[in-house]
Amino acid sequence: MSRDNHSIGRFPWGKTVPKRSKRPKTEKPIPRSSLTWLLVAYIAVVIPHFILYLPLWILPIALAAFYWRYEIYRMRRTYPSGLVKTLVVVALLAVMGGVYGNFFNTIGSSVLLVALFSLKFVEARTLRDGWVLVLLAYFTLAVGFIFDTSMWMALFSFIPLWATTMALLGFEQSDDAPFKNGFMFKEVTIALFAALPLMIALFFVFPRFPSLLSLNQDKTEIASKMGVGDRLNPGDISELAENDELMFWAEFDGMMPRREDLYWRVLTLDHFDGKGWSRSPQFEHSSMPARVIPRGPQYAYFILYEPTHRKDVVALDISMNPQGERYRQHFDYRFEAPYPVTSKIRYELVAFPMASLDRDLPPNHPRLERYREVEAWSNPETAAWVLGEKLKVSSPEALVNRILTHIHNEEYVYTLKPGRLTGNVIDQFFIDSKRGFCEHYASSLAFMLRVADIPARIVMGYHGGLIDAEKRRIQVRGSHAHAWVEYWLEGRGWVRVDPTGAIHPSRIEDGIEGLQGGLGDRNRIDLGLFGQLSYSFTAFKEQLEYFWAKTILGYKPSQLMEGLSDLFGVLSLRKLLLLLAGFFGILFGGITLMILKPWQMMRFDEGRSYQKLIEKLNQRTEKRGGVEILRSDSHKEILAKLEGNLDAPERVVLEDLFQEFERLHYAPEMNGKSAKARKNARKKLYQSLFRAL
Repeated sequence: MSRDNHSIGRFPWGKTVPKRSKRPKTEKPIPRSSLTWLLVAYIAVVIPHFILYLPLWILPIALAAFYWRYEIYRMRRTYPSGLVKTLVVVALLAVMGGVYGNFFNTIGSSVLLVALFSLKFVEARTLRDGWVLVLLAYFTLAVGFIFDTSMWMALFSFIPLWATTMALLGFEQSDDAPFKNGFMFKEVTIALFAALPLMIALFFVFPRFPSLLSLNQDKTEIASKMGVGDRLNPGDISELAENDELMFWAEFDGMMPRREDLYWRVLTLDHFDGKGWSRSPQFEHSSMPARVIPRGPQYAYFILYEPTHRKDVVALDISMNPQGERYRQHFDYRFEAPYPVTSKIRYELVAFPMASLDRDLPPNHPRLERYREVEAWSNPETAAWVLGEKLKVSSPEALVNRILTHIHNEEYVYTLKPGRLTGNVIDQFFIDSKRGFCEHYASSLAFMLRVADIPARIVMGYHGGLIDAEKRRIQVRGSHAHAWVEYWLEGRGWVRVDPTGAIHPSRIEDGIEGLQGGLGDRNRIDLGLFGQLSYSFTAFKEQLEYFWAKTILGYKPSQLMEGLSDLFGVLSLRKLLLLLAGFFGILFGGITLMILKPWQMMRFDEGRSYQKLIEKLNQRTEKRGGVEILRSDSHKEILAKLEGNLDAPERVVLEDLFQEFERLHYAPEMNGKSAKARKNARKKLYQSLFRAL
């Protein structure tokens, strides 16, 4: 059989495939009312990105895009040509390649997304382009939550969400019957509220996954946010003492520790290079577990931790993780998250302030030898002094007490501005200036103990906090950053000593605010009316943010199971399935009711009532041999056809109804009656006629 020229266009059973019609050259343009809402949506979508992370060089692109689109909207400018679009995209990629190197990082990809969204905003002209633009707007809005998950961001997001959905609804209108803004506002509001139950249900049952994205930020910026960094040099913490930024919240389940026990550990520093302290690489990446022997009172609590973009997290000294969460505790008792903390997190711990740490280690353990390493020649005067003091005592505890007594009796000053030290920094502080902050005293004490062959290390974290005893809640800010010392004793393990208590005891009892003139607790003395209002507003805002972080950001699916167990007892599989079926039945039943609105069927519908009246009148005329009444008949024609077919009372009611129709069109405000009152009057006339007929 010869091959048919058209066989390529046939189905196997011989029917010819119809040729596809070519796409028309002109497609339906975006409705003008939708363009208005797209302008609003564009501004609302990109504003949070500029506030959060976008570089300033993107601003001219966004402004130019909005201006060009607005000029197109006003019919003063044409759409950009293909050459212009190509040049802009090439220039954009070249600039981004020079600034970010590549786009395979969170910030670079987000910047590229916003830039391309702006370019698409300018060149969109057809309805298909409008759909793409709306989807880009939704996606760009969602990307903003990578950088900010605060309550304020969530509330603001309703504005671009609402404006974008208004534009989306506008796509469905026809040119000869455009939607009114009031109708669109009502429909969009109903649609968004109808989606709320599903959103809430997904919030409770959808599993949480750890973030796979990391935001590359400058290390200096991160250290400023943390209040502490990977390295401790004399003067570092004193410079951060005026940092009043929130670091974390802690809330206790029951009894709270004493204020003097509120030491919050973040990092443990073991290496001293003669000037500052840092973590040894082999210790930093060690996977050895912690050796904690619980004793004394225990305190259950949870932490709401602010994002720091690093893995180290805070814990009350000394804490354990009894629930086996993902937060790993190292042998030096610091905790570490499995991924960098890029958003607020919540985790639960149990603290044992009197716990024994490494008590069973032998004195010659290799790990302890690491904590004895020191270069005594780096600060020879201090080394000589402590070796002389060591000859006068018989135990490590006695040497520590002798050093603290020396600090207390001599003219050592605890100051926020000790000045920068160079060269032999410990000699300059301990022997010469005698002016320092917590890191000066901690660094000097740890150095002297190592010179005396006593294992010692620096611990960095926070001390104290703003305590709300009634709510068992503590707020810790950057101004509470602190450093202290741990030294090891045979039979006791690691012992904490805070040398700042030797010079100024209130530093231990009252926290850092006592040394800063009330900075930490925002002393309201002499603030004036404006200051009082500002303080009250800030406190209220922080309480709202705490509630948001605790309830929304800190929510875990296990809390749902715990709550259901409290309400319904032990949850068997059958009971759980029944609860889920009931929940989703109510959820989707409510959504169905909101969409179908069956209650509207029970409302007075004038069109249906008039049709029913015509049918009943025809039934009457049919019985009496009259003429058929049509819906298109005028009122006078209906009355003429009904001549002799209606009783006098029925005719009077029908005439009253027709008069009401005439007043509706020609005198709607007659006798001061509202439209609603007239509608009720017609409803009663219909009901009277239906009863009579």
